[in-house]
Amino acid sequence: MPLRCMVLPYLTPAPNCLQSNKGGLTAESEMVPLPNYLPMLDDNVCIRGIIPIIRDSHFKTGLTCKAASKLLEMSESHYKANLTNKKSCSLKFLRRFRDKIDSEIFDKVYTMPALFFTARAKTIFLPKLLEIELAYFVGYLQGDGCVTYDQREVYFSDEYISQIKQMNHLSKKLFGVEGHIFWSTSELSTKPSPHLEIKNVVLNSFIHHVFGVNRGEKCNLKIPEIIKSEKPLLASYLAGLFDSDGTLPKEPSKVKQLFIDVTLKDLCIIQEIKQCLLLFGIETLKIYVRKKKSPSSDVISSTHELRIRRKGMLKKFLHEIGFRHPNKAIRAQKMLELLKRARWDLNPRPSP
Repeated sequence: MPLRCMVLPYLTPAPNCLQSNKGGLTAESEMVPLPNYLPMLDDNVCIRGIIPIIRDSHFKTGLTCKAASKLLEMSESHYKANLTNKKSCSLKFLRRFRDKIDSEIFDKVYTMPALFFTARAKTIFLPKLLEIELAYFVGYLQGDGCVTYDQREVYFSDEYISQIKQMNHLSKKLFGVEGHIFWSTSELSTKPSPHLEIKNVVLNSFIHHVFGVNRGEKCNLKIPEIIKSEKPLLASYLAGLFDSDGTLPKEPSKVKQLFIDVTLKDLCIIQEIKQCLLLFGIETLKIYVRKKKSPSSDVISSTHELRIRRKGMLKKFLHEIGFRHPNKAIRAQKMLELLKRARWDLNPRPSP
């Protein structure tokens, strides 16, 4: 089967950008309904446009506003406002309403065709379907991103401004919000690098609670189970992870041994990646531990590297997973041309 080289709709054009071959799968198999995540979101998240649903539930109880507000332990005026003129309703209010008035209120709200949220001024859209672009967003975030501990931001960094711009475009497409791009240096490099800062409480809450991405320092990473439910979603997630923490030769024609690596501190997720790659028939070398001393202290840190080296496995990775990062996609295409030219076997014998 020939490789298909294409660009995701949200990406800026890049020549021969590789992505996973869907193998004739239907569009329905590339998305999965998300479970009702409304009860998971933080109290300060607010939902827009649900007054008719709340009001209908209230009227069906036969309670007066005074009696209902007493049950919810709030003022009558505040209760009435949520039934009449408030543009948005907080999750904190909805939880009280669920516990005392209507136990099915979250399910009723979730049936709305579109869900719009706010925490202060900005309005954000949250999807009810997990599709390949959202899976990629989560994968890249778990590599070169962060859900901030203060619950206010989602943050990305990368060596290349083109990738940062792409993540900003993807945020706009998926959620209707864009972030601020800025440049800064770190103790590891004096060369400025671009960063993307999306200040949005709702997005922070959504990524943290729905996909289990911890806030603050990244630890105990794992691939969300719902992403593993469909191979196209898993392939897109892995592409995001390799676009962030993966490496391949900058000049494939100048190296003696072609390779594709992914390196992370967390051993558990490296082991999980290794198992997931096997689902696509991609075999890797043994996990390698690298130790290095911090440039600013005597602390020695460990990272875990997973490497694909066998020629057939490299080609299979480029066929099934691929790269969507503009710079890495170009390098991957050069690698693919070398693999094609050498006519290497796509199905080599398994390692002993």
